[in-house]
Amino acid sequence: MVLQNSKDHTVACTHLDQPLLSVADVLDPPTLLYRMPSGQDIKLPFLNQKCRIRARVLDFWPPRLEDFARPVTEASDDGYHSGSQDHFLGSIQSPTWEWAFVLYVEDADKPPPGQIPARMSLVVSNKEAEYLLKLDATE
Repeated sequence: MVLQNSKDHTVACTHLDQPLLSVADVLDPPTLLYRMPSGQDIKLPFLNQKCRIRARVLDFWPPRLEDFARPVTEASDDGYHSGSQDHFLGSIQSPTWEWAFVLYVEDADKPPPGQIPARMSLVVSNKEAEYLLKLDATE
């Protein structure tokens, strides 16, 4: 994805080898068919692909920029807290922070007259946000 803000500052992202798609193309991907051993064709419910778009950010969530980063608690693979018992006895540890926000975007190019541009929401999580913003999440 390539994001462009209103001051024409461009943020280039990974996968530059991917073809540039419109937001409408991303929202309406091609259908993939899978042939079962019985010979029956079924439509696959999703398409796992990397996409590159050129978009303008219209809005974001959460509404306050300082809320784009949140504290997280270290957890084990099974979802339970993996800290020692000291954590439960009131030991104070500084939290780890991670990015988590949503960008509402549309195609950066102006659509033909009378046509409304396609828009979509992009969920930006920790590692992707670090690459995009060139910043680590902090309080």
